[in-house]
Amino acid sequence: MAKDFVKVPQDLLKLHQDVVLTADIFFVNQIPFFLTHSRKISFTAVNHLADRTTKTIYQAYEEIHKFYLNRGFHITTLHVDNEFSPLQVMIQSMPGGPRVN
Repeated sequence: MAKDFVKVPQDLLKLHQDVVLTADIFFVNQIPFFLTHSRKISFTAVNHLADRTTKTIYQAYEEIHKFYLNRGFHITTLHVDNEFSPLQVMIQSMPGGPRVN
């Protein structure tokens, strides 16, 4: 299946290349989802989680991280709650990894 991508306008990249991202896990009928929302550009993304293990949550974050990088954005800060504390070192040590708050 082909995916259609819309190029990010240069004016948007100039103004908001550095992104502050918030993330959390929410549930629908006891099924976990990974939610991210970027401040200023207000882009929201949701990924289904097979489980809530550190590995699975990290993979979901990594996918979102690459999504932003491939479009020319740089995530500078990631705001999360204590559920993400086991991931803090892994996320911050990624190439171009953000500060985890």
